[in-house]
Amino acid sequence: MNIVQGDTVVFAVTIDDYDYDENDVVKFALASDRDGQAIMEKTMTYDSQSDKYSVELTPAETAQLIADERYWFDIGIQPSDRKFYRVIECTELWILPGYARVSTE
Repeated sequence: MNIVQGDTVVFAVTIDDYDYDENDVVKFALASDRDGQAIMEKTMTYDSQSDKYSVELTPAETAQLIADERYWFDIGIQPSDRKFYRVIECTELWILPGYARVSTE
């Protein structure tokens, strides 16, 4: 998967065979190497109408990532029992360099 440095990125996933509980936390984590510590961790929000969990990375957050570098992300559920269950295993994410931007002023 590729994203562009400095862009807004939304990750949205459906988790099959899972009954959402308001006490459960679904987390997105990003690391600079496959076995490394997360450099970014965000809680995903649930939308009952689409039955999807989503998280948004802002332009400021993606601008901090190094272009032409490989990162790794995963997504997991932390239910009220405080255990952690991965639903998307460690997945490769490449950062593409930012391009010319249209002025918003």
